[in-house]
Amino acid sequence: MKILVVDDDESILCLLYEALTNTGYHDVTTARSGKEALEFIAATNLPFDCFLVDIQMPELDGVSLVSMIRQTPGYLYQPVVMLTAMHEKKYLDKAFNAGATDYISKPFDILDLRTRIHEARKIAREKAAMRDRPFVEGELKDTAGEAKAIRLSDPVRLEGVESAIDYRELENYVLQLSRCSAKRVTVFAVKIGSIDRVYAGCTSEEFVDLLRGVATVVKQALLGPEGLLCYRGDGTFLCINEKRLAASQHKLEDLLREQLHSAHTPEELQTLKLFVGEQISQTLSSEEEALSSLSYAVENVEQRYASKKDVVAVSKRLITTRLLSNDQRRIEQRTYDRLLRKEMEGGLGANDAWHKKLLRKAKHAHREK
Repeated sequence: MKILVVDDDESILCLLYEALTNTGYHDVTTARSGKEALEFIAATNLPFDCFLVDIQMPELDGVSLVSMIRQTPGYLYQPVVMLTAMHEKKYLDKAFNAGATDYISKPFDILDLRTRIHEARKIAREKAAMRDRPFVEGELKDTAGEAKAIRLSDPVRLEGVESAIDYRELENYVLQLSRCSAKRVTVFAVKIGSIDRVYAGCTSEEFVDLLRGVATVVKQALLGPEGLLCYRGDGTFLCINEKRLAASQHKLEDLLREQLHSAHTPEELQTLKLFVGEQISQTLSSEEEALSSLSYAVENVEQRYASKKDVVAVSKRLITTRLLSNDQRRIEQRTYDRLLRKEMEGGLGANDAWHKKLLRKAKHAHREK
């Protein structure tokens, strides 16, 4: 893996270089400023696979650097891990809004840093695999005869939408909130009704434009200045607010409908019906609680949408899927992995190979239940 480490503190650069090269990452380049980092990126023939970036640097700070990296061709999905001594939520918000994959507070643990780099690379590979995987027989059903570039269930990157970040980055965002402070936030989901019909009637480009339009409406109507959202697939947006909205779900849906029917809204948006799930307002005091709040928000908006539909269809959905999408199952597995890691850290951390072996066996046993 080719890693670029950017920090204006020479001692941190030396520490990270030694730590990374001694733990298997042999191709490590260090830069003492954002400007020098951009020069390295422009000069290299083989792209960097991962970035570790300090958030506070003179002239060009880490947030601005991350934004410029994301705008550089070929670097849309490469993992960027922010390294910072800043614990305030405003810095966290800025970092993820700029395109950071993860956020680690100083002083950091080297073994944890290695784990987080591995997870960030895994996220990048998942996105690349999702983008490049071919359609299989039967998947083009109900696509109005159009070859689609994305599936209905695919998360979509909402480029150009204020406060919109990728779905896996939003998970890392709430995980970091749970690590750095007992910060109270409100989580809820918004779903587009009859999304399968909407998807079938659009080209891929039209569908993405429609999602961007809905995200903009949700941002303007329901999110505060520090709110974030992502599109998780199947017509569902997951939203995070700093404060709970003082209105019922029905009133929030009315507010969205008014926004959709405003004079400047495109006609294709005005026919949509949006459903708002329950607002989950809580202090994210653990990683498991943070992930569970996301899963519950998605399930809750699915239940609200299902309650408005035909009773037979609702019953069938409840029996066959328990309202769990593939995305929710993945979140539950990630929650389980973190619980398992926490349980096993006690006496196994020193023996990494044995730790990994036990972790694989435990996961396998969990899947077979």
